[in-house]
Amino acid sequence: MTRARLVALFVLGLLLMNFPLLSLFSRERLLLGMPVLYVHLYGVWALVIGLLIWLMERRRTTPPEENP
Repeated sequence: MTRARLVALFVLGLLLMNFPLLSLFSRERLLLGMPVLYVHLYGVWALVIGLLIWLMERRRTTPPEENP
């Protein structure tokens, strides 16, 4: 189950950091003094790392499933 969630997290990160979505944030506007594209990239990067940590910590605390 964790392997499937890790693959889903990888695909989510790939989609959020790929061209069609990045073109939406490629504007001349600033957010918090930074270009919107950079805020998006760093935000997605931090989100993916945070979700990865959460998945790995959750995996460590839950006992392995028994196979019948």
